[in-house]
Amino acid sequence: MKSATLILSIALLGQTAIAQVAHAAIDMTPYFQPMLTGCMLPDTDAAIPEKYHDVIVGVVGENYSDGESLLMLTTYSLDGATVFGYPLEKFEYAEESGWANLKLYFMDSKFMALRPQFQLPVNQDNAAKFSVNANNSLGYKVTGSGVTTLEFNKEENSIGCTLATAE
Repeated sequence: MKSATLILSIALLGQTAIAQVAHAAIDMTPYFQPMLTGCMLPDTDAAIPEKYHDVIVGVVGENYSDGESLLMLTTYSLDGATVFGYPLEKFEYAEESGWANLKLYFMDSKFMALRPQFQLPVNQDNAAKFSVNANNSLGYKVTGSGVTTLEFNKEENSIGCTLATAE
């Protein structure tokens, strides 16, 4: 009787350990790391690395046209992902001619503590008109050879990076 109980206990512990491994969070920080340096975006032309595929539970692509330009929006729904140490619900990538936006959606507002880690862009092109128009706890706006905007939005639990090239 004792040995049957012991075997059953070991079996249950083994299944619990397997379930915990299967539900372990996957850290996507390496993929989104460029955002910390002047709101650089990950290589969006390349496929998302395979090691992150297990947490992607849905992908929805949408196109919007106003007759002159085409906006492409892709939303990735996630389950079990973290980034910068916080649980990530989804991320969106939007792009149209001369403009791109990457937005991360977190489970709650604790991500607001990340703001000091996000650095201003660097004036790499030596743009004569490079200037920091805003820089506060909610983000920044920098102009130069284009416009770079970082936005921390507590209401929608998101961090967004927008890059627009000069026309």
